Amino acid sequence: MYTDLGTASTSTTINGGISGPIPIGVTGTLPVRNGGTGSTSFTANSLIISGNSTTAALTTRGITNNTSNAAITTGTNIPTLNTIYNGLVVVNDSAQTRATTIYAPTTPGTTNQILVATSTGIPVWKSTNNGALYATSSGGSTTFGTLPVPQGGIGITSVTKNAILAGNASSITGAISPIATQSGALYATTANGTAMFGTLPVN
Repeated sequence: MYTDLGTASTSTTINGGISGPIPIGVTGTLPVRNGGTGSTSFTANSLIISGNSTTAALTTRGITNNTSNAAITTGTNIPTLNTIYNGLVVVNDSAQTRATTIYAPTTPGTTNQILVATSTGIPVWKSTNNGALYATSSGGSTTFGTLPVPQGGIGITSVTKNAILAGNASSITGAISPIATQSGALYATTANGTAMFGTLPVN
């Protein structure tokens, strides 16, 4: 309640909304147009938002985990950060006359997890593991591990000191074969044959 000590006005309306300065001694709910809120009470722990016009009374919105579209626009609750981050929220882009779906994981991740999209496009958390993250086919599922030759690795986790790396003898995509150095020259006796160290043969 308040008392306006300004200039009296014959155009003042009390019950139907205040249209001008209130006469001295008249009390009522101070409207937005006169610097008030237009409301006499607000819900505890809610956000105060403006009405649907420049002079409408201020209202409140609750803070709840509401994932509906209306929660973002005309609903009674405001979506929380948890809702937007851990749910599926559809935002209508009216300027482009289309609906855009924003996908987010349904649960919070843990330390060092990464986001990976499922076949339906919904991201899920994936725990890291020792090794490289790779897929064996385009659009295939990802895994952590020793990077194979087809994905640009050597397929093994360790090599002998000073060894020479050679292609796999049985498969062009098999793990690289390290050849330990020995006294002598590195040579092969046939085209694409196994390389070895030793004394060069006469032929």
